[in-house]
Amino acid sequence: MWITAVALVIVAFFVANINISSEMASISALFIIILAIPSFIAMIIWLGWKKGLISIIILSIYTLSIETFAIITGFPTHHSITLNLLE
Repeated sequence: MWITAVALVIVAFFVANINISSEMASISALFIIILAIPSFIAMIIWLGWKKGLISIIILSIYTLSIETFAIITGFPTHHSITLNLLE
């Protein structure tokens, strides 16, 4: 258990403190998935396979739609801030 906690802290440190170029975006996505795996496992154990996977899919679609809305509209940040970070 402690090994997992230490690994997650190390991964979270690098995700938060190191600038990742656009060429390295896949590594950033991998770190995010690794950080989410314990929550996914807990949800599946708690709700069962069917309800757990359906909940994960619904929450994934929800977060993707919020991020897409934020990029397209610039809300809650301003367009120039969001678009400059994507370039």
